[in-house]
Amino acid sequence: LPVSYYTEALQTLGWPPFEIFSDEPNFSEYMFSNIPGFQRVIRPDLDNPAEELIALASHASIIMANSSFSWIASYLAYKNHHSKIIYPKQWAFIGVAPGAYNDWLGIDSDLIKP
Repeated sequence: LPVSYYTEALQTLGWPPFEIFSDEPNFSEYMFSNIPGFQRVIRPDLDNPAEELIALASHASIIMANSSFSWIASYLAYKNHHSKIIYPKQWAFIGVAPGAYNDWLGIDSDLIKP
């Protein structure tokens, strides 16, 4: 997803302090470190991904990436805490986001081909 998707979502949330959960921490730090509210990048713990999933699912707001990991965390956050969820309407080159709820906010965004 382009950075514009995330900045539009952050603007929608009122530019809160935020953390990035990413398996590309160097790229994420480079792309987001100058955006208002940036706190840090959470680097993956490959030995214990469940802890990272639980940490992400504990947030009051989640700006989803187009990944199953962020979808699962968003679902858990929504069901357990009624967290505010923002998701990309264009999930993949072959389809839309799976199972978004009515009060999840979808943002239009062009995907970037690898």
